[in-house]
Amino acid sequence: MLHVEQLDTAYGQTQILRGVSFEVGPREIVAILGRNGAGKTTLLRSIMGLTPARSGRVDFKARDITGLPTYEIAALGIGYVPQGKHIFPRLTVAENLRLGARLQRSAEKVVRSEVVAHFPVLGERLAQHGGTLSGGEQQMLAIARGLVGDPELLILDEPSEGLQPSLVEAIRGIIARVCREQGVAVLLVEQNLDFARALADRYYVMENGAIVLSGDTRELADEEVIRQYLAV
Repeated sequence: MLHVEQLDTAYGQTQILRGVSFEVGPREIVAILGRNGAGKTTLLRSIMGLTPARSGRVDFKARDITGLPTYEIAALGIGYVPQGKHIFPRLTVAENLRLGARLQRSAEKVVRSEVVAHFPVLGERLAQHGGTLSGGEQQMLAIARGLVGDPELLILDEPSEGLQPSLVEAIRGIIARVCREQGVAVLLVEQNLDFARALADRYYVMENGAIVLSGDTRELADEEVIRQYLAV
């Protein structure tokens, strides 16, 4: 579904991504792991066209999307939930969701069906302003907004960041259920190793802007791997 080949990205003269290659298959959950500064967020931004790639290629459903504007990439079926939630605090929950559903013919129907199915707490707060929600509810809103556009691939940047353990578990369950029931593939950037290990099918580890390791998430029980590439 998603195929990234030899992707290089730089900010000015500073190269961030160095020949990054990986793939995400249909209905698959893939985690990108690594320490702070490894290039994980830049990788997601490059896939979405927010940070232009210097070289390399990004294919989605066998179509080259490298260099396309972000709105066209989203319209092809990729939902993106950036790090830090980035909801619109002065808009209501329903208005935030309608923005994510703007490509749908019936935004109101999509908003209500998705929220009721996966985010019942948001369904009770459709008229409430996003900025008045708790941190966990805002993260749910950000994920819900990424889903109401009916994506085939959902890209999530640190969805568990700053959340208490019970909310982390709730969000993990929602992502797993969406993937299983709606057939959505997921590309997940995470530093919470337990969260990634419980959710993802496969993993890639980044270090200094490059992929240095990949495999089945069951291998993440290897203490040597954790110590060498993931421990702070």
